[in-house]
Amino acid sequence: MREASGSNPDRSIMIKVILFDFDDTLIRTYSSAVNHIRNAAKLFGVRVPHESEIKLHWGKHFKDFTTSLWPGLNTGGFNEIYEKFLTRMRGYPPVDGVHEVIETLTGNYMLGLVTSRDSMSLPIRARQANIDLGSFAHIVTSDDVRHYKPDPRVFDEILRKTEIDGIKKEEIVYIGDNIVDFHAARNAGLNFFGVTTGVVTKEDFLKEGLREERILISVTELPEKLKRF
Repeated sequence: MREASGSNPDRSIMIKVILFDFDDTLIRTYSSAVNHIRNAAKLFGVRVPHESEIKLHWGKHFKDFTTSLWPGLNTGGFNEIYEKFLTRMRGYPPVDGVHEVIETLTGNYMLGLVTSRDSMSLPIRARQANIDLGSFAHIVTSDDVRHYKPDPRVFDEILRKTEIDGIKKEEIVYIGDNIVDFHAARNAGLNFFGVTTGVVTKEDFLKEGLREERILISVTELPEKLKRF
């Protein structure tokens, strides 16, 4: 494990666990998803949302996302279309350099995933992006929790597991691309790094109070940042 200094100069923090969001953090999702969502709306015969609406609600759990775009919609039918076309949807490549980052961090840290993606689609998207889910000791999907980001309770299950291993909250860092990721991690008492490979910009993170040194262009900057944490 690498030792790193935290915000308190009088003590040191040993980061032991790195938790990642998945979409737009490890794989590039948004640009392809916009087209797929709009096409699914056409197939379902509902109003086709503008990209600005999709962007506004991006990062929410799928159920909250669909009800925000289509209030009162019977999402059961929409979910059937989603499941039908899930394996046909392509265009979700890994973020450049993500495989090297995972390889570099493995062995020095315990890795995990906390994602709003469901357990059915996660392995499909991971396989398409050639990301080995076996690299992650803990994986939490939307099917594993009752609370979703930005609710900090999304981390409850994984924190129970890490506590059993004697790991404290301050020894955990979460990496995400969205404001909901930041709020969930901050309110759960976890360290956080924001990446700008999604729809949220550096300026957006700064406005929310995230320190500039905690904002990364992508996960490729993470190994070096952790050395100076």
